[in-house]
Amino acid sequence: MTVDSTDTPETLQQKIDFILDQADRLRRQSATLAGKRKSLQTELRMRNRISDFFDDLALTDPQMEVARSDQGKSQDDISFSEGLLDAGVASRRNLVTNYSIFGSNSSLLQNQEFFANIENLASAEIEKWVEILQKQEKKWYAQADSLEKQADALHHLMQVGEEKF
Repeated sequence: MTVDSTDTPETLQQKIDFILDQADRLRRQSATLAGKRKSLQTELRMRNRISDFFDDLALTDPQMEVARSDQGKSQDDISFSEGLLDAGVASRRNLVTNYSIFGSNSSLLQNQEFFANIENLASAEIEKWVEILQKQEKKWYAQADSLEKQADALHHLMQVGEEKF
C-alpha cells in the first residue's frame, strides 16, 4: 500500500482500516489452522494410545504365541488378507494424490472434506500435515504482525501530518 502526498487524513484512515482488516483476517485464518492442527495432534495421540493398548494386550494374548511361532516361516507359508491390504494401500494413495502433503496451498488447508477424513491417513502423513499447518500458522501470524506495524506507521504518519497543519 502506498501513501501519496495528496492523501487526506480520511484516505489514510481508510488505508489503515484496510490493513488492520487484512491483519485480522490472517489472525482468524491462523486460529482456524491451529484448531485443525490440534485436531490432528489429538488423532495422533489417540492412535498412539490405541497402539500402546494393543501392545499391552498382545503380551497377555495366547494367540500371539502362535504368531510368534510363525516368525521362522517364509513369507509364502504365512497368508495375509491381500485384498484388504491392497484396498488400504490404494485408499491412502488416492488421498495422498488428491491432497499432496507437499502442496500446502491455502485452499487445500481450508478443505473441510480432507480434515473430515483424517482417519484414512497414516500417522506419518498426519505428522507431516501437523508440520505444514504449524508453518503456515506462523507465516500468517508473522504477516499479520507486519501489517499491524505498517498500520501503526501510517497512523503515526497521519498524526505527524495533522500536527503540521
